[in-house]
Amino acid sequence: MAATAGDPASPTNPPASGDSTTVFVECTTRSSMCTREYSPVCGKLSDGARKSYSNKCVACSDHAVVGYSPGACPEPPPT
Repeated sequence: MAATAGDPASPTNPPASGDSTTVFVECTTRSSMCTREYSPVCGKLSDGARKSYSNKCVACSDHAVVGYSPGACPEPPPT
């Protein structure tokens, strides 16, 4: 099985059993080709900002992304 972008051996901060803490996965590889599967992730950019991506491969192919968490990024509160 080939490794894909953002698929390290284990997450950097795995939650403890029963813990609802969000898992953060570092981008360890960068791919130039990704599938079009829709499995949203919230990418953390090098400047600390967050951006939603369609999947972990697409997120990690953006060189500004340092890692991601499962699920789309939360919407900012209305102003």
